[in-house]
Amino acid sequence: MSHVSKLLLLSCLACAFACTVPTIDELEAEADAAGRPYYSCNSDHKCPTGSVCFEERCIRTADLACIPGERVACGTDEGVCKKGSRLCGAEGTYGSCEEEVAPSFEKCDYEDNDCDGRVDRWDAIKLSGSHDLGSSVAAVAVDRASVSKPHALLVVTVEDRSLLIRTRTADGVVSLAQKLSPSGPDVSLLSPVLVADKDVVALAWVERTYVIGSGNPATHSVYLALLNGEGKLTSGAPLRIPYGSTQPDLKRLTIAMNRNAILVLVTTTGPSPAGGPGFVQQLWSVTVARSLQATTLSRAEPMANPSDDFGPHATANGTADSFLVAHDHGGTRRVMSISNGGSLSLSPVALGALDEFTHSPFLVPAEGTRLDFTLYYVRNVGGVDARTSDFSSVTYTADPVLLTSSTLKSHPERIERMRMAVRPGERKPSLALWASREAVSGKRFLYLVGLSPAGLVEDVKPRAVAPDPDFGEEPVIMPDTSRFLFYHHSPSLTAVPAVGGPSELYVQPFCGL
Repeated sequence: MSHVSKLLLLSCLACAFACTVPTIDELEAEADAAGRPYYSCNSDHKCPTGSVCFEERCIRTADLACIPGERVACGTDEGVCKKGSRLCGAEGTYGSCEEEVAPSFEKCDYEDNDCDGRVDRWDAIKLSGSHDLGSSVAAVAVDRASVSKPHALLVVTVEDRSLLIRTRTADGVVSLAQKLSPSGPDVSLLSPVLVADKDVVALAWVERTYVIGSGNPATHSVYLALLNGEGKLTSGAPLRIPYGSTQPDLKRLTIAMNRNAILVLVTTTGPSPAGGPGFVQQLWSVTVARSLQATTLSRAEPMANPSDDFGPHATANGTADSFLVAHDHGGTRRVMSISNGGSLSLSPVALGALDEFTHSPFLVPAEGTRLDFTLYYVRNVGGVDARTSDFSSVTYTADPVLLTSSTLKSHPERIERMRMAVRPGERKPSLALWASREAVSGKRFLYLVGLSPAGLVEDVKPRAVAPDPDFGEEPVIMPDTSRFLFYHHSPSLTAVPAVGGPSELYVQPFCGL
């Protein structure tokens, strides 16, 4: 019934019966309550005050969020985005944004993809608020082209005595792939390490057993498992890695993988034998075929007695049929070759120019050779009281035998640790990460270092990712050249973090430096 018809009806009723007549609003309310249609309207028949004509219906506007038929702009023109518009429907609510170019995940293409006003820049992403402060984070780039699947970033954290395996895909989505739980209330899983070759990922970790109140020291076991790029176990039950040490404390795990085998290095520490003073360290090597068949496990070999923290760092050699290991033995820096069967092959290469103040070795094998390599390292200038550091390299060739040293960059702060990152499918690192401490203030900073294909320093930029980042930082380069920096530190509200307590774990995506 049109508005005009209603008015005529009301007039007739009033004249005929001289009684109280309901208003239009009252009639409309009754009609609505009874479920009957709204009154119709068009260009000739207008709606009463307080209503609007939309799709030939009179719709009351008092309780609506918007006026039906109204169209407003939506979205943004920032970056690559373009504004669209949205229409207010009959229910008095706006529909979806139409013809909009919406924000997408930021990527390294010199465009502002997420339309936040910054080109190729992200905020740090908090991955966890309960990572074990006493354990490093493990992260690795997985090139999945061989299985025709998108590349992935795998991250393993230590939380509540368990290992949590997360994946991050190219669209920025972080997912929990798997949780490895301890076998009992007195067991903790610690110190994960990762290495990847295409879609095959090897994960090693420590299982620590300690019964509170027993009076017995903690015992340690090492386990190895295979994952795919989705973070799922592919090898069945994890394989226990034997090592021959009777020393109580397991200090460090190192892992490497070539085309046929996996190498696990175990560094232990304990009291000197025969009651001697101080503590001693042992470095054990174990190899196993990539099938993880227990029958292929090599006998644990005592490689060295390290005297400090020079490594170890391990990698496949230049022909991918054995391994190279940089480590310290009684104060001598050297590089060893280890066969797939676990034997210590060839004579070790002694790096006589590297003294006790060198640390953070990173081996880069020369392609097509068994023993040739370049070793990057850091030397603290001035010894124990060093306030500056040199980032250096030494290159070795076996035929003819030649060692060539070079200082690549001097840094005005003391570098405490260095990590390096290699893009999957390449051999040479294109990124280094320095954790350094400023001499006067004692403040710590993270610096990203860009390297040229020739191994020369191209740029150094600070990354103020946290006021006091703790150990555990890790750089990663993806197959598409996108880059990530992992770091964790004690919670900001904790004045004195408890040993083994929780920490906050962050990942900072970035492009270039």
